[in-house]
Amino acid sequence: SADGGKNWTDTGLTLNGKDAAFSAGSTLFAAQYRSTDNGKSWSAMEGCEAVLTGSPDRRVQYGVQGQTIVRSENAGESW
Repeated sequence: SADGGKNWTDTGLTLNGKDAAFSAGSTLFAAQYRSTDNGKSWSAMEGCEAVLTGSPDRRVQYGVQGQTIVRSENAGESW
């Protein structure tokens, strides 16, 4: 949504059941997907099935891959 949740646009993404979603500045995370342009486009992340939480630093993110907790120090570019 670009208007505070009043209207929504279907992104066409299919999530993997790990439906955590949040933002770190202009970078958005939804399950195994990442957007760096406020949700205009999305790409699947390699090495992370879902972002679980981030740190106040915004570049440091924690996620899950299988049964392993993974860490990114570059806002989800690599895990």
